[in-house]
Amino acid sequence: MIYYKENDEWVDIDNTLEYNYNSNKYQNKCNSFKVQFDKQFNSEELFTIENKGYTMSWRYNGDSLYTAFSNGQIDKSANINGGFDKFTHKTNGKIKYNKIESECSLEYIVTGTGVKENIILESYTGKNSFSFEQRCVAPFCWSSVDL
Repeated sequence: MIYYKENDEWVDIDNTLEYNYNSNKYQNKCNSFKVQFDKQFNSEELFTIENKGYTMSWRYNGDSLYTAFSNGQIDKSANINGGFDKFTHKTNGKIKYNKIESECSLEYIVTGTGVKENIILESYTGKNSFSFEQRCVAPFCWSSVDL
């Protein structure tokens, strides 16, 4: 098991992603940080990470309009396959957005310390550059903060 410290106690890390009906996002279950993945790929925030009062969000700067999700891959018609529990809406810590561009998918894996991104090219289509926007929100404080 892998642990993190919370309020002077060691807690098991559980990166299972559960669907939150209130926010319409998938969120990791238990870690020192909170990560949320949007169900809609074309949303303003593809995913966010919150840790110690800071929030960072990522957005893809492409033209995709797909709703694609989960290691089990819910495609844009919302069919459920593979490693996704359709009854409890839990994933095993992996999210995959299929066909964000022609012959290209994005996969995100929640780890003990962050999120790993895989850009998966099914075949070369002439495009080898992908643009993402990253935003950071820091809490208001009177002292200086090094980022």
